[in-house]
Amino acid sequence: AYYRASYDDGYASSGLGNSYLSCKVRFLDPAAHRVGVAVSPVLEVLSDASLSDTTLGLSRVNWALPVHVSAGRGRTRVLASAGYFSRGALFAAAGVERSVSSRFALDMAVSYMYATRVDANSDLAGLSRSRLDATAGLLFALTPAVSLSAAAGRPVSSLDQNGARLLASASVSYVFARRRE
Repeated sequence: AYYRASYDDGYASSGLGNSYLSCKVRFLDPAAHRVGVAVSPVLEVLSDASLSDTTLGLSRVNWALPVHVSAGRGRTRVLASAGYFSRGALFAAAGVERSVSSRFALDMAVSYMYATRVDANSDLAGLSRSRLDATAGLLFALTPAVSLSAAAGRPVSSLDQNGARLLASASVSYVFARRRE
């Protein structure tokens, strides 16, 4: 991932940033059952810039294990996720997705994160152990196997100094399916 940042004091930086690899494994198909269940393990590889402050004690490679549950038939689905991140965080999210057409959907969600470990620097800086965010997004299916999505949001909880005021993401998804014989 490429990043670019600039600050009010004139400092600017850009380069190769953190990378995230993920796949989603479905255990219960919501089209065949009342409830769908899936896991999507995530592998995080931190950039040299993220590791430059050795006092933080970060590992180059980290992981997360979210579990997802979905329910609903027709145009509206309710979604929830919860999991653990190896750098020391628990997280949970819930949302609603509404299909506008066979290829286009909108969603809204709230997410909560809680730090299971806090270092002395976080306490000294007065950083909160938790945060609550709200996001809205859209999904567009290019083909039955390829989808594009984008979302934007903002913190609902109080904002830490230098905290993000805007959250944004974009992704491309590809569905691998077994051939049915």
